[in-house]
Amino acid sequence: MSVVRAREALLDSLAGLRGQESTPQVRLAIAEAEFRLAVDPDTDRDEAIARLRAAITQDPFLPKLNLHLGRLLHQAGKHRAALVEYRQVLRMAPSNRRAHVLFALALLELDKDERAIGQSVLTALNSGAPDSLPAAVAAFDELVRRQGTEAKPDARPAREAKTRAANRSAPDVWQTSLVEQLSRAKPQRGQVRAHLDVGAARARDGSAVAEFAVACVLLLVAGDSPRDVRKTGPAGVDHPAVALLEAALELAEAETPETFVELAVARLDSGVLPVELVCWLHFSRYGPDSGLPPADVVRLLDAYPDVECVRELRVSVLDGLARAAWTDERLAEARLLWRESAALDPHRVPLAVNLALLAARTKSVDDYGPAWSRLTELMYLHAAGTGELTLLLDERRTLHLALSQQSRSRHCAPSNSPYPSDAELAAWVADVEAIEVWLREWDLYYLNERLNFRSPAHLLGVPQNATAEEVDAARDAFVRSVDSTLRGQDWAGVTVFRDLVVDRVREAHAVASDPAEQARDVYRDLEKPRAARLADEALRRGLLLRNMIRELSAKKSAHQLALGVEMARRQLTLPWTVLTPICVERGLISEDDDLVGIFQVDLVNLAVHWEEPTAATPEEWDERVTALGECVALVPDRLEFAVLHSRALVAAERPEEGYAAAVAALDRQAAADDEEARSLRPVLVGVVDSIAEAAIPAHLRSPSDPASARRTLAAGRSALERYPRSGSLRRAMADILLQLGSEAFVREAIELLSDAIDLALDDDDRIKSETKLAATHGAAAEAAVRAQIEKLTEPANARVNEAVEELRRDSGPEAIAAARLALREAMTAVGEAMAMAERAGFTDDVTRLAEQLEQLRIAESNLSHDGE
Repeated sequence: MSVVRAREALLDSLAGLRGQESTPQVRLAIAEAEFRLAVDPDTDRDEAIARLRAAITQDPFLPKLNLHLGRLLHQAGKHRAALVEYRQVLRMAPSNRRAHVLFALALLELDKDERAIGQSVLTALNSGAPDSLPAAVAAFDELVRRQGTEAKPDARPAREAKTRAANRSAPDVWQTSLVEQLSRAKPQRGQVRAHLDVGAARARDGSAVAEFAVACVLLLVAGDSPRDVRKTGPAGVDHPAVALLEAALELAEAETPETFVELAVARLDSGVLPVELVCWLHFSRYGPDSGLPPADVVRLLDAYPDVECVRELRVSVLDGLARAAWTDERLAEARLLWRESAALDPHRVPLAVNLALLAARTKSVDDYGPAWSRLTELMYLHAAGTGELTLLLDERRTLHLALSQQSRSRHCAPSNSPYPSDAELAAWVADVEAIEVWLREWDLYYLNERLNFRSPAHLLGVPQNATAEEVDAARDAFVRSVDSTLRGQDWAGVTVFRDLVVDRVREAHAVASDPAEQARDVYRDLEKPRAARLADEALRRGLLLRNMIRELSAKKSAHQLALGVEMARRQLTLPWTVLTPICVERGLISEDDDLVGIFQVDLVNLAVHWEEPTAATPEEWDERVTALGECVALVPDRLEFAVLHSRALVAAERPEEGYAAAVAALDRQAAADDEEARSLRPVLVGVVDSIAEAAIPAHLRSPSDPASARRTLAAGRSALERYPRSGSLRRAMADILLQLGSEAFVREAIELLSDAIDLALDDDDRIKSETKLAATHGAAAEAAVRAQIEKLTEPANARVNEAVEELRRDSGPEAIAAARLALREAMTAVGEAMAMAERAGFTDDVTRLAEQLEQLRIAESNLSHDGE
């Protein structure tokens, strides 16, 4: 059977198994099928990882599943995730040597504490004493446990394992252990010797000639003299690796730099030596620490071919020379050398760090801002380019926190209090540049802190056993926060980075929404203390921002508006669903207080001063209008901001925009029935009407004769084209038309009033137009009123009929709810129609509509009783 047919057969079998009852035998069979598909060479890594996870769900007690899953995660660079799987293998198979080796290799890829444990595991493997391995593994468990409280692991198990190991080496890990030793600043020569002895023995029996020869090359590169390496290495063996070692030794024995370079180029041309080895040897002998004059060090590189590895060598040499110049206070020379390095590799983060630190040390106004901005951009670009959000995450977080604290320290002395004094706060708020840096950098710090959580619950900021609605709200709030934080950043790759973050948030949302996945969240308890500390930081920031906004409000000046809005934007995007209960617990507010509502009122108190003093330039008007527009976007449900925004647009001589803003706010809040909406909707309607009225020249607003009335009507028709939702303008024009009295003018008046009813901005505005239409005499006016009544009732009755028909087909809860909603909407429409008929004096229509309304009420009552 071909490979393709075998895979198809396995997929068919798997599909069949999934359709069977989930017995233990079926679950084991599914796990084995998923495993075989996962290890198929034609299966890509992501699919293989997914299949292994699915297999583990079916059979969580088969070590090979976790081992292969860990191996794939390890290959993908997800070392911490791999460690979770390797550790699970060791729980099920504590004597598995391969799992220990992979476990150690993953640890060596991580931070200092993890590397120390990885070294102890290798030492234990080399010692040949399996009893020492549990202590090393236990050190890892302790580290994981304490990471939640940021405690350092107990290094005693690692030290004890090293002490017991003495200088021993195991045949299966001597190479790994040798590389680990040579990577240290101070290798332990006894252990190096032990590993080399094992390699030499395997070379003598012919099983590892190449491996041992390469090990000797590593010794040479690590700084051992050619003479010592010749004594150690294999001799008289005809093998390509031995030939490579000999060529490397000849190169290392060159007596002058020129001879070295000449010989190196020849060996490169002939293909005897790889370019990586030549560059390594060149750097160790004639690099920045060689003692040669810097010009000679750089000149030697010109003889090499222009390939990637040589460019890397050139960057390293220039960087080393720049560091020496920095140490000797030759800062201009250091800047020149680092800039040359950056020209060779403009995306290297360490070079950007050096240039930023240099700009800070020299206090260069021209270099400081661009250097730090470039460093920040590169950190995010690398994460976006690799698709790995955790890349340079700690560095990003540290950078943003340092810059944020630096901006605060300009005006606030170090203190145990999280809040500055009144004098410090006033001085700080007055320094707009410092505040802007603090706002921006803390937001970025906070974003990276949240991305550092491995627990989906802590990443989203939801409590344990959160409802589906809470999880959905947390996801949406996080995405809004991300967009707010990254808004205005023009870094290369920022859009990709944002999309990666949103994908991560959605993945966390999927896990947090699944009870089974929540139960497997091993990081929730570990990260709980750190999550609590971050929530406390966010709470302090939110309350400090409130103090700042109130400080700005006290100035009663529109010049503070833009900065205050930026503060409010940051404040309102914090996770107050999580932070508010903390405030209640600490007694800062009562359970009945709406903390977010309090913040919104603070912003209103700042925004009401938008016209103090009067703006002197179009640019000042634009700034104020933009800031008030931001308020509307931040809090679209509060009509105060819409009123202020619309009025500011009118004051800025932008009436069309003011009209559009007012209409949009009214439509947005059409269904709102709170006290604020009821009081402010008429105000916004008045803004619309005043804009429309102002479009008619003042001398035409009160016509005194038929001729001037016709001119007024012409101006009114033109104004209606620009502002069609103005009921006041339509009613005023209808009055003029009715006074002129001709049949054509009366028809036009009726059309204006009918349209005013349809386009009314609120109920009061509609009732005014209905009342005027009802007071208009004549058959045409009566027909228009009846048409309006039908326009209200017919669609509502049709929806009721549709809902009842659906209810007859399906009497489930959803159908009952839909029918109840249709009935209530119909009752509202019929009630409005009946009020219109009463105003028009249509007695028969009032009676008919009253009967219809009562029938709808009875039906709604019966439906509610049936539903119960």
